[in-house]
Amino acid sequence: MKKNITIKNNIPTTFLKNKRINSSNLIISNTLNNIFREINNKEDTFHLLSKKYKFSFKVKSLKKFRKFKKVIIIGMGGSILGTKTIYSFLGHKVKKKFLFLDNLNEEIIKDLEENKKRANSLFVIVSKSGNTIETLTNINLLKRGKLNHLNTIIITEKNNNTLNSLSKKMKVSTIEHKNYIGGRYSVLSETGMIPAYFMGLKIKDFRKNILDYFKKKEKKIVNRECFKNNRNLFKQTDQFNYFIKL
Repeated sequence: MKKNITIKNNIPTTFLKNKRINSSNLIISNTLNNIFREINNKEDTFHLLSKKYKFSFKVKSLKKFRKFKKVIIIGMGGSILGTKTIYSFLGHKVKKKFLFLDNLNEEIIKDLEENKKRANSLFVIVSKSGNTIETLTNINLLKRGKLNHLNTIIITEKNNNTLNSLSKKMKVSTIEHKNYIGGRYSVLSETGMIPAYFMGLKIKDFRKNILDYFKKKEKKIVNRECFKNNRNLFKQTDQFNYFIKL
């Protein structure tokens, strides 16, 4: 009796691979369709792309801050990374200078303490929880007396957190960070769109163009970006200009 018998099939591996890809593509496509179908009804992360999404601020309320030549964003992680990404693409077109304070950097703090450099600076402080230790530490390092209702905007959840309490004491402009939006997904919400406004973007058009892009390019995203080229779903930086208009 023979031992170590090897059984082989004649099905090409490319067929099996394509079958697996097509099955995965179908799942992703159905998921995207479900997202687009519910995007206007459910208050979740994807609702950010909805035309019915309502900002917690009025654009006209920001106009008084446009005079500042330098914008300093203070935050950590997802609260600031999305804005940094937009600026990394548009920095060469943005007239204002942007500085991102997302760690404990004593040298930057000392530099900002100079009256001349601080006088023409707008501070945008972002923390979803309102209790982020690093963000609160940076605020204290800047000395509260230098942050006031004329040069500061705070974005945080509408609850009893440290940053909210601070904003009431300082009487500064406070904008709600919606609780159903996680920090890392917040770039299209108040967190990213307020800084984008100061960069000169038409924020309503920006968000609309992103939704239009994903609706029109859905099959391309699924078939080409997700699997065939082994790329991430949102690896679309080469076509970023499609939805950016300054």
